[in-house]
Amino acid sequence: MDSATRTRPLTTPEARQLLFLRAAEEADASGGRISLTERSAAGRAFLEESGADFLKLRAERILARAPDTLKAAVAKFQHPVAPWPRWLPVLAPVLAFAVGWFTNELGADRRVSLLAFPLLGLILWNLAVVVA
Repeated sequence: MDSATRTRPLTTPEARQLLFLRAAEEADASGGRISLTERSAAGRAFLEESGADFLKLRAERILARAPDTLKAAVAKFQHPVAPWPRWLPVLAPVLAFAVGWFTNELGADRRVSLLAFPLLGLILWNLAVVVA
């Protein structure tokens, strides 16, 4: 593939917008929110583009003519919830190890009985939730 036909990869917000609009189009197969003629016109308008550029330009055109409710939904998904803090994957196992270490000192014989009623109840509850 020569450099003239290469396209740049999509950014994360662009990919998120494309996937959301694709889902909206698939959910609206009858063309109630976004008309079928508008979808075809958006596709035909950018036929000379290729790959990600075609998809991006088509999505922008559809979004420009979409109802305000769809625009608001797309805008909501452009800024997702912040990811977990970077230190959490390190702290969680350390904290789990520390809790496990100190709970070893709980019982009279310095062991936690797996058949103790509260712990057995918790295990049964978790199994019931998983099965349901």
